[in-house]
Amino acid sequence: MAPALSALALEIGITLAKKVGTSLTSGSKAEENLKKADAMIATGTSAVSALRKAFGTEFDEAMTAAIGTGPTAWSFEAGRADYIRVSVPDSAPRDVYRTLRDELNLNLDRVARGPLKKGTEQQNYFLGAFREWIERFRELAGRQPDAEETFQVIESLLDGKRRNFSDVFRLLQRTGLGTVGALLVIQAVLIATSTGVGIVAVISTWLFGIPVVQVGTLVVGGGLLFALSRVDFAATNAMSTSVATAYKLLDRASEQQRG
Repeated sequence: MAPALSALALEIGITLAKKVGTSLTSGSKAEENLKKADAMIATGTSAVSALRKAFGTEFDEAMTAAIGTGPTAWSFEAGRADYIRVSVPDSAPRDVYRTLRDELNLNLDRVARGPLKKGTEQQNYFLGAFREWIERFRELAGRQPDAEETFQVIESLLDGKRRNFSDVFRLLQRTGLGTVGALLVIQAVLIATSTGVGIVAVISTWLFGIPVVQVGTLVVGGGLLFALSRVDFAATNAMSTSVATAYKLLDRASEQQRG
């Protein structure tokens, strides 16, 4: 087994790694891509991240195929038993937050690629994967005030209640994102979902056309909040915002660990 695939076996288990490896090594550029992955792993990158960067979507497709399509019956918080855990070998020169990012990427990619109907079925699987990931965060990194506040906000985002983007902005402000960080997340979600191009332009103006020290004061003036209140917050927006919020949490926690 190639070094990169051996490292993958330590992270996700040998049975699953063998299935993924069989798929990856059948490609025309397999040897070249494996060498790229080996080089990244040697610098401290996880096997999951290295193989994803080297093989691109081919790795994600191989992972989905190796795991299978999962159960055919769906329920609230579906799929928690199918959650993929990434182990950190004792000798791995990387922090738990990169492991948690790998786990989030793997499991959400499976939700996106699985044979799920859009709507409630996909949302239930997403919720199950996300709640399992939250428990993994607590297991690997412990309970942290910033993280617990962020998790409460994510639970609110995914509770199915009707909201607009102004409501979500206020929720996000409760986390370690702050005012500017909350606006950046909302901007990214609006762009990703192609919703309210006019509102995106407004946010860009507020963020980049006005000094950051003034943003908090101007938001209170109500202009931006009024604009955001005109855009409904859909279930797909809730999932995108939850992912962005989780990534930002991982960035903050990793930065704090390094500091």
